[in-house]
Parts: sequence; structure tokens; C-alpha cells
Amino acid sequence: MKSRCIKALERIFWLSDKDGDGILNDEELNEFQKKSFNVELSKQEIKEIKKMVEGSEEAAGISKEGFDKLFRQFIQRGRVETTWMVLRKFGYDGDGVELRREREELQEVMAMREEEDLTNAENRQTVVELSAEGVLFITEIFRRFDRDNDAALNRHELDNLYRPLPRHLKAQVEASEYQGKVVVPTNQAGNITLQGWLALWNFKTYSEWSDSLRQLIYLGYPKHIKTAIKITNRTMFCLPPLSTSSNLNSTFNPNSTSTSTSTSTSTSILAKTRAAQKKAAATVSVVYVIGPPNSGKSSLLKAFVKRPFSEKYEPTHEITTYVNTVEVNSHQHCLILYEFGPYTKKVLNNSADMACCDLLVFAYDVNDPSSFSYIEDLRATNYKHVLDHFPSLFVGLKADLPFALQSSASDTQPSDYITSLPLPASSLFFLSSRFPSQNFNDLFPSNPAHPNLVAAVWQPMCVQQYTVPVPTQAADQDSRQSVYCPQVLPEAPILAVDRASRDPTALD
Repeated sequence: MKSRCIKALERIFWLSDKDGDGILNDEELNEFQKKSFNVELSKQEIKEIKKMVEGSEEAAGISKEGFDKLFRQFIQRGRVETTWMVLRKFGYDGDGVELRREREELQEVMAMREEEDLTNAENRQTVVELSAEGVLFITEIFRRFDRDNDAALNRHELDNLYRPLPRHLKAQVEASEYQGKVVVPTNQAGNITLQGWLALWNFKTYSEWSDSLRQLIYLGYPKHIKTAIKITNRTMFCLPPLSTSSNLNSTFNPNSTSTSTSTSTSTSILAKTRAAQKKAAATVSVVYVIGPPNSGKSSLLKAFVKRPFSEKYEPTHEITTYVNTVEVNSHQHCLILYEFGPYTKKVLNNSADMACCDLLVFAYDVNDPSSFSYIEDLRATNYKHVLDHFPSLFVGLKADLPFALQSSASDTQPSDYITSLPLPASSLFFLSSRFPSQNFNDLFPSNPAHPNLVAAVWQPMCVQQYTVPVPTQAADQDSRQSVYCPQVLPEAPILAVDRASRDPTALD
């Protein structure tokens, strides 16, 4: 057998092994027989097959090695067509044993992509997300391969799960392979939880949806692959097209996808589906977190994915992505948060990269008098004409420490500076440098007086919120420390500015 045929049979065995134990039991073997040949096996026939390939009628089932042996015997006995019947039933055709679904179904989805004009990142008003059916499928896959029932997938379980993928797709399933590093929720042992698994697939589908669909096909998604996704409107903020340009090659693009062509017939097939889906609001949003080194950004982002706080400062040397889901208006919403490290200015200077952003978060250290000047200097440079287009959130970190007067060229404190900015929407929060372990979703405001998602989207991060005055030269150090380090959670965060020129569409 050729290598592609061997690989195809390995995937067929994987799909037929419903419980993921590496053995086709009698029931699974019969299901395989019915799918391949439309007939059932008698109990005696099952015993004879097990005796032929496993050496005993009493074997628990057929192993992967026994499955290969069975098909080798078919070929040796001149029953090549039997092998081809099985391959065709599982979607393979052609001399090269190609998976037909990957070619035909993806072509139709590419038509949907072209019709929605997703190829133009600078005018992207729609995004690709997993549908409810897609979420259900990957949830079932997770539970199928969680063999030790610990609600997480360890390395061995992940290897078994990804076994049917071709080599080029296997290289993309590791979270660390996406634009540097992706951090999602895991358990204490570092194994990915169901929440982390769903977050990772939300990210993959949003950023590299064509590869995500290919993976779903090889993992055995049972319906037409177009039902695994939905195309939704970007509804967090209506951003104007950016007119900036850059001679730099982009080092980062959360929506880099390959282009493809398809027939007008395929386009018409999906027209009704696209029209219905286009009414839905996006449930995935992208947030860029920007601030000076050692301001606490990484600690904030690690808290978002429920990682423990660390006193040790570790500078960010690469683009890092943090993904998790939160609850907004009783609906799950996936947030993709990026920290750029040394690539910050290059990303800000690239219009395609900035077109993918839904919200900017500027973080600074309230205990460092020169920290906020980084943000002011950044906005005063050639990025100002870009940054003023974006709703922005300003976060004063390490608020459990004494507040320092911020020194800057404008000679103003953060609250006054933020109020003066011509932004679509902006808010100021103060957060502790330590983040207790608790449910972020519990901290969303239920008060309808906060309809602006620019505040609501960051509310789960505000584990410690401080209502504090702006420090003055007259305040002494001891009194400031007692005021700025309360032991209980205050009733509300600081909202220095809460104004919007455009009302964002509600998520529901």
C-alpha cells in the first residue's frame, strides 16, 4: 500500500474507534461494516475476523495493527476494489487517495468568504466564527479523548486526538505555533481544559479559519463543513476605514488567510445562508493591550486566563496572545487579547494590523511616576492619527501600591489627559497588581446604565477596583498609602470618561 493509503486507513480506523480506546470492539466493527458495505456482520463473522487478524476469537476487538493487516490481506488476495469501496465511503477518491471533502466543501466556503469580502482586511466588517454545531462537535471530540476523565487533555490524549491530521495541519494545532504564543486556560498540571479548548478553537477559526475547517474535516465533522461556521458582523465598534499606510512588512495579522477562487454556482448555493448569518452579531472581539515594560500587562493578561500571579518580572520578547471566553448579556463572548512586546510600534504603524482591532487598552503603573508618559509619548508621535479612531480603555495597574504623581510633557494627570482626548469612547480603571482566583464573569455589571461595551468588556478583569482621587503634591506618603490600598472591594471603578459618539450594537 502507498503511504497515502496507509494514512487514509489510519484515519478511517480513528473515526471508527468511537470511544477512542485504540480498539474496534464488536459494536464499532459492525458500524464500520454497515458504513462501508451497507450490511451487518453476524456474531460468528466477527469472531472469524478477530481470529484472522488478532489470532483469537475472544479478543476484545481489532487493534490498529490488526486493521492494517486486514486490508493488506484484501490486497494480497486481489480484492483491491474492497479497499477502494471503504476509501470512497469515507470520502477519498483519485489515484493519490485525496480527501474529496477537503476539496469540494472548502471550495464552497471560499465562495462565502469572497462574497463577504473578507480578503480586504482594511475594510473587514465581518468575521468568521464557529457555529453552535461546530462548538458541539469540538466539545464531543474533547470528551471522547479525555480518557482519564479529568476534564482536561494531556499530551498523550492530544496526540491521539490529532492523529488523523496530515503533517502540515499537525504543525498548526499547537497553541504555541500561532503568531508566537497563545495562552488559554489550563488546569494546574498545564493540561488544556474544555474552556481552554473552546477558546483555542475560537481563536483558530477567527484567525485562520480555512485551516480550522480543514482540521474539522479530518477530525470527522459529520455535516457539510459550511455548517461548522457562521459569518457575523463586527458589532463591538463601527470603525472608520484607516487611511494610513506603511512601508513595513507586517509582523502580525490575526486574520491572515489564504485566497481561493470558486464558481458562481457555489456562490449562489450559499447566498441564503450568508444572508441569514450576516444578521448575527459577532461573539469574538480583538483587544490590543499596550503599555510600558514592567507596568503589569502580562500579570493582567495571565489573570484573564486564570494563571497564578507571579512576583517575578519576565519581559515580553514576542507577540503573545491570551484567549478566553466571558459572559456578556447572558451570552458567551470570546476575547482575543494581544501583547506585542518589542513589536508594538510596528503593529501600530501597520494599517492592516490595526484594522483587526476592536478595542485598545493602554496600561500603566500607578506607582511609577514616569509610566504614563509612555502612553502620552506614543499618542503624541505619528501614531496619533491612527489611535484616535479607536475606543480606548486606560488601566492603572498595581493600584494596591501608593499612587505616584505622573510626570509627563503635558503636565497633566491621567484622568485629565484622558478626558481631553477626541476618542469614540474611553474609560479609566484602576486594578490591583494581584489578582485573586475568582469567577471573572461574576464581576460584569448588571446595571443597564452601562450599555457601552467599552466598559463592560473589561469588567471581568477588574478583580480589584479602586475609587481613588488623583494624587497631589500636598498629600503625604502615609495618607496616600492608607487611601489607595483598601482591604475591601469598593462599590464602583473610576470612570473618568464614559462617552460614545456611536452606540455599539448589543451582543444579543
